Amino acid sequence: RCELLCIEGLSYFLSLFLQTSKINTISADGNSQKLIINKDVLPIRPYCVCASLYGIKLDQEILDSFIDFQEKLHQNIGRKRTLVSIGTHDLDTISGPFTYTALPHDKIIFRTLTLDKEHNAREILNIYSNHPNLKQFVHIIEKSPLFPVIIDSKGTILSMPPIINSYHSRLTLATRNIFIECTATDFVKANIVLNAIVTCFSRYCAKPNTIGPVEIINPDKTSTICPELVVHNFHVSTNWLNKNIGIDVSRETHCLNLNRMGLDCSFGSCTDGIHVTVPPNRPDIIHKFDILEDAAIAFGFNNIPRCFPHISTN
Repeated sequence: RCELLCIEGLSYFLSLFLQTSKINTISADGNSQKLIINKDVLPIRPYCVCASLYGIKLDQEILDSFIDFQEKLHQNIGRKRTLVSIGTHDLDTISGPFTYTALPHDKIIFRTLTLDKEHNAREILNIYSNHPNLKQFVHIIEKSPLFPVIIDSKGTILSMPPIINSYHSRLTLATRNIFIECTATDFVKANIVLNAIVTCFSRYCAKPNTIGPVEIINPDKTSTICPELVVHNFHVSTNWLNKNIGIDVSRETHCLNLNRMGLDCSFGSCTDGIHVTVPPNRPDIIHKFDILEDAAIAFGFNNIPRCFPHISTN
């Protein structure tokens, strides 16, 4: 449940559980950006998924939460940036289309977020090898002959993942439009991380819960649209839920309880059927037994009648 690692996600799901709000509908709309993945980066860090947030209103508390959430995602689902690393940029200071590529260290020269002047990539790694927070990530790319970078159409370097972003595209309280890129060695994890960020923070956009799409052009010239706000549908029966949990409640009660867990429910075609729609901010739901677990949690484990099993073993 990485979406619970920020106050935005936690407060949203808590309000659903307490029935003080309804399930948000997340959609992709607005200006589409484009990112081109170069084949040179494939052996190093092959995946990149992106999204944009438009008309966002930041104050210091929101900006701190946004940055803190990224670091928490880096440490857990991103496995200390080895699987996924996140870059966030002020979209008004850069210009698309963007390119994700890999270059020799002497061709990468930029000012990073924490330094006061420009350095080339090898110098940056040498400096950060003694940095209290960033030295743990240097090993990920330091032995590579080429270093991954994201650049804009003017050649401005946005980031050198998974190490550091540039000072040029940094976020400030004046930022109104944000470009988010997640580079990764695990495509599934990258999409989970991107969905977690945009579903939690799109509430602050000019059009709440609306996310700007980004077209990803792959090295083989195929293209995909990010973020992948995919919903998954399941069908379960009231009898199956009751039997496996050990309770006897109505279909209406199960629907209400699953709604409290952030799952959109409606009555199925049969008399005890429940149609469950899993939104993109619940990536942990991958099987109907996960729905069974959520139904039991919402009902309350302490409310389930206790009984001895019919068969005893030594």
